Amino acid sequence: MFPAGRADWYREESMKRTLDQRLADALDACDPVAVKAALDAGADPDPVRGHYTEPKKPLHQAFENKRNAAAIAALLVKAGANPNIVAHDEGYGLGPSLLTRAIEDHETGFVKALLASDKADPDFSGFGGNPRHPRPSPIELARQKGFGDIVRAFEDAADAKGPPGERCRTADAFNSEAAELERKAARLHERARRLENDGYGAARKFGV
Repeated sequence: MFPAGRADWYREESMKRTLDQRLADALDACDPVAVKAALDAGADPDPVRGHYTEPKKPLHQAFENKRNAAAIAALLVKAGANPNIVAHDEGYGLGPSLLTRAIEDHETGFVKALLASDKADPDFSGFGGNPRHPRPSPIELARQKGFGDIVRAFEDAADAKGPPGERCRTADAFNSEAAELERKAARLHERARRLENDGYGAARKFGV
């Protein structure tokens, strides 16, 4: 017989393995209903599976399976899965982010699911910012590929999150604001010049 503490630990581990397997089976079946049931029952939304040379998480599996990928990703993210992960390891934990891969494959729904997370980093492109592997930011990648729907998804996510989303606002938005500020400054400068000229004219009129 196991000591009381050991027995409790064994039961907890056994239950955890059962729930993890339930989630794995639901992911294999690409079944959002079964995925939600497993998560509601307490399955970990972010376990690492597979060989150590190519570890995978449920989000990886959902993306690779394609069928119902966006719906399943939304459930996983809502349950706490980390959206800021590399799609596949190209050495030393570096590689393109899952967000980048989803953009490259034009998986708009999957991109929206990742961005819906409060943990989502919209600037995470992968490779850890390694200068040997320069990458455009995810939103710039979407622009380069002409994926307007994904660009709008980034903008909508930034608007939905309020001030914390300022960092992923588009360059167009910043340029527009800068141009408006320049126009306001020019108008104020013109008013000041006119007031100065009016004051100088009045002074001359009264011989000041």
